[in-house]
Amino acid sequence: SPAAAVLVHLGTQNADGVCLDAITLQQGKPVELKGRAVTFDALSTYVQGFERDRAFFPDGPLLRDSTRPDCDEAGTVVFSMELRWGNEQGDADGGT
Repeated sequence: SPAAAVLVHLGTQNADGVCLDAITLQQGKPVELKGRAVTFDALSTYVQGFERDRAFFPDGPLLRDSTRPDCDEAGTVVFSMELRWGNEQGDADGGT
């Protein structure tokens, strides 16, 4: 199934120090990822992996948010991003 293909493909994208907390996958919509990274550099490495993978995610990643909450003593970066993929239909936000 297309959803299984996306999940398998996400499993090939990894970077030391990055952990996904949530994956939202709905027909016709971008994949939404939420997670944590130990540093902004680790997050950058993770995002760059998707930027290089235009065959599966043709528009590349869109980093929606990346913050280091003050209450997090470990300095963890909390992020959210979306990935457009070939199974989407329509363009809800007007595209780029």
